[in-house]
Amino acid sequence: MATGIDAASTAGTAADPAGRRHAGRTARRRGTALAAVLLAALPTLGLAEAASRPSPAPPGTNPANTAPAADTTAADTTAPGTATAATTTDDESASCDAEVSLRPDPTADGPELRRIRERGHLIAGVDQNSYLFGYRQQPTPEDPTGRLVGFDIDIVRAIAEEILGDPDAVEYRPLYTSNRIDAVREGEVDVLVRTTTISCERLEEIAFSTPYLAVGNQLLVPRDAEVDSLDALPDDQRVCASRDSTAADLLARLRPDPAPVLANETLDCLVMLQRGQVAGVVSHNTLLAGQVAQDPQVRVVGEPLSDAWYGVGVRHDADALLRVVNHVLEERRVDGSWQASYDEWLAPYLPGAASAPPAPVWRD
Repeated sequence: MATGIDAASTAGTAADPAGRRHAGRTARRRGTALAAVLLAALPTLGLAEAASRPSPAPPGTNPANTAPAADTTAADTTAPGTATAATTTDDESASCDAEVSLRPDPTADGPELRRIRERGHLIAGVDQNSYLFGYRQQPTPEDPTGRLVGFDIDIVRAIAEEILGDPDAVEYRPLYTSNRIDAVREGEVDVLVRTTTISCERLEEIAFSTPYLAVGNQLLVPRDAEVDSLDALPDDQRVCASRDSTAADLLARLRPDPAPVLANETLDCLVMLQRGQVAGVVSHNTLLAGQVAQDPQVRVVGEPLSDAWYGVGVRHDADALLRVVNHVLEERRVDGSWQASYDEWLAPYLPGAASAPPAPVWRD
């Protein structure tokens, strides 16, 4: 059983009434809007909580000195084509019921679950560079390599415990934004828990759980920048987003000229912003909150440019696994585990932004 990092990398009609879907969307919209207001106030909240929790970089160290090097000559500076359904909005989600998933069933069984049990561990696609969601703790004498922790990692551990009875029975496979969907579709991972938004386009390639967090794309700029929105940036200033992300598609539609700078990870965009190579970064406000926590010289501005929901991804032919995953997420909603994880990782930087997880809507 591997417990460390592996360097390798239904159709149907929703049974719930339309009113419940509308209520769920409305609640998530409120959470996203409130997150935007609170993110704007983050620089004044103080970062005492960050000092008390192990950080990916040593205390007082600029992330630019520890993050993967970012090179604008290596970044893809071509707009990622015409904006499509990959940008998740309320209207687009309604067109395919993006937040609807299979009803939970802890007794479900199928070949994908049998493979996991025979193997003895879960293979999870994750991020190891997203502060608060999935990142390595600083090494200690007891843990010389530094274990993965964060909001997404808590979900992975809960899934492993449900299937195998052991939250540590996990092989973590760090994935780039650009290869995470392929990794699920091609069977390289059992589950994808990597701050991945549910969209109609992605639902054509993989299946998703019920949403586990409401998010929105916003703009990150230097603290001293005299801008309060994406529209306020001068026309000749460039903005960075991670490649093959909803933020990249959003930028292609809202600000196609000059072409967005595309990097492998949002952290690479932060490094370019710190070096003055780009004027801003567009990403999920939840991820940007982690960057503000690491670097108080940046801030989030403007209203959310879109709203969306994170979900756990599995293969289309893994219905039994999906039902078990949804059971885990529903149990975490009911027993307080979701709120405890939110309070530990996100509440210090998004206080009050989510008083409860997104309401589930089931397809069957």
